[in-house]
Amino acid sequence: MWWNVAFPINKKLWTSSFVLCTIGIDLGVLAILICVVPQTTQRRWTYFFEVFGRNTLVIYLLAEAGQIVLQTIHIGHESLFEWLFAVGFAPWAGDEPGSLLYAVVYMLGCWLVAYAMDRKRIYIKL
Repeated sequence: MWWNVAFPINKKLWTSSFVLCTIGIDLGVLAILICVVPQTTQRRWTYFFEVFGRNTLVIYLLAEAGQIVLQTIHIGHESLFEWLFAVGFAPWAGDEPGSLLYAVVYMLGCWLVAYAMDRKRIYIKL
C-alpha cells in the first residue's frame, strides 16, 4: 500500500503497485487456505473454487466479452448493463449493495458456464 502513494494502484494498466497489492492478498488467502484445508480429508466444499481453476482462461474471456456485450446493447437510452442494474438490482437492494449483488450474480453466471464445461470434462489450456 505504501507504493500506492508514489504509483497509484490501477487494474486496467496492471501497475506494479496493483500487482504487489493483489499478490500480497493472494498469498495471505493461500496461507489461510493451507491451514484451513487439511490435505488428508475430503474437500467437497472446495469444488466451487476448483471449477473456476479448471478453465480460467475461458472464464476470463467470457467475463470480458459478456461485459462488452452488456455495454454495447442498448435499451432505450441506457446500455443493457445500466438497465439491468437500474431495474433488477438497485430498486430493492440500493446502489452499493445492488452493485455488489450484480457482480455476484454475474460471477455466478460465469461459474455456471465453467461448471457445465467441467461436467462435460471440457478443459481448455494453453
